Amino acid sequence: MSTSQFGYLVSTDTSVCCAANHPLDALSARIVMNNVNHLSDEFAQVRVNWNDAVGIVPKTYTNFTNQQIGAWQFPITQRQNGDSYKFRIRLAGAVASGTATLMAVIGPPGFTGPRTAWGGAIGDQMFVTASLGAGIAWVTGTSQGPAASGDLIYLPAAAITSRTFTTAVSLGGNPAGVDVPFAQLSIYGTASAAIPTLNGVYLAEYVGT
Repeated sequence: MSTSQFGYLVSTDTSVCCAANHPLDALSARIVMNNVNHLSDEFAQVRVNWNDAVGIVPKTYTNFTNQQIGAWQFPITQRQNGDSYKFRIRLAGAVASGTATLMAVIGPPGFTGPRTAWGGAIGDQMFVTASLGAGIAWVTGTSQGPAASGDLIYLPAAAITSRTFTTAVSLGGNPAGVDVPFAQLSIYGTASAAIPTLNGVYLAEYVGT
């Protein structure tokens, strides 16, 4: 859930609420704190931030059934309906020769096989880049589903699994189990001959979107 009171950014008339000598009432203060919390949620939840000039390549390579190039696991935040919030993704890479792209799929943790769907439309969980160049660069791309858009992807409730962690309920008390929802971002290549190199992955969770 979002930590902001309203769960979204509240627009205000700055000519009124921010005018000189204008009194700050309780509602205005509440809106300000809501917006601070919401913006903090949006910009603070970076789940993956990896880059390497050498990069990594797939061990074996066959179109759409290749092994993962890389995978990252992380906790996520869920909406009231159980779906994840949307994630903004960026991928960096290169290809020495030929034509290749990179594909990212978000799914349950622990998956090591070919890309697949886990509940809901696979497109909403998938992001495919434009063709890679010979030089390492962050590459533009597009989500492959109707619910997500642009460079946004998300994980439907049916595909989310949880891990149990123990925590102390009170000082000196017995530990209790807490279920934390987790996801995994898997990166693949999408060409039958050219072998891409993965050099960067950035994934930010936008709570409230």
